[in-house]
Amino acid sequence: MKQRTMVGVGLVAAGAALWIGGRFGRARRRAGATFGSLGIAGQRLELEAAPLLVIRGAHDEVNVVAGDGPHVVVHAMNRDLTRVVHVRRGDDDANDDEVGDDEIVRSRALLLMVHPRSRIDVTVPRGTAVRLEVAKSRSALSGIDDVDVRSAKCSLTLRDVAGTVRIISAKDDIEVELSSERKTRAVDVTVAKGRFALTVPAARGGVYRVNAAKTTLSAPPSVEGGVPVRVRAARSAVLIRAA
Repeated sequence: MKQRTMVGVGLVAAGAALWIGGRFGRARRRAGATFGSLGIAGQRLELEAAPLLVIRGAHDEVNVVAGDGPHVVVHAMNRDLTRVVHVRRGDDDANDDEVGDDEIVRSRALLLMVHPRSRIDVTVPRGTAVRLEVAKSRSALSGIDDVDVRSAKCSLTLRDVAGTVRIISAKDDIEVELSSERKTRAVDVTVAKGRFALTVPAARGGVYRVNAAKTTLSAPPSVEGGVPVRVRAARSAVLIRAA
């Protein structure tokens, strides 16, 4: 059972890494960008909000925070944004098999495709779901409800997150801290050859289901009614704590 678990997790995580690289490569080859912006001025871009923000990139640094404004605001560090990020809308991809997928088309998501070796800071309206598809990157999310991460060889920090948290990763260093103020419905993590640390609010605790192979694991006892947490890990270090 443990051997099958390890192989399965490794294949899923490796597949995620290839999938991320392929999607980002196709996105980069697309000519031009559809901004649909409220205003662009050098290092600042303001966009109409969408229910889902998708960020794709490699060899970059991405910081996303929830703010009080009604728009998505993108800042670049000392670079013209037109040279840093392509922006697309989900409905632009309705007939595009290379970039579109059903969820993005249905949700009319906003897509940011980040050029390599760039840094962007993004502020989103509260309640915006975020999907992060990154490789060899450093990323941080704060105050986000509903997070979906697919990553490889990254350093990721998720603070004050809630809703549903899903992560598929390979060779990553990931820290997740759940919100103590907003409800987390579930945490679902698949990790291979990485480090994963999760902090659950002590006032609620968690119900833990862990399938692991060749993995060091530290977790508190489950608590009835706690946050549902499922972890699949292979050749990793997993630390779960309630604080």
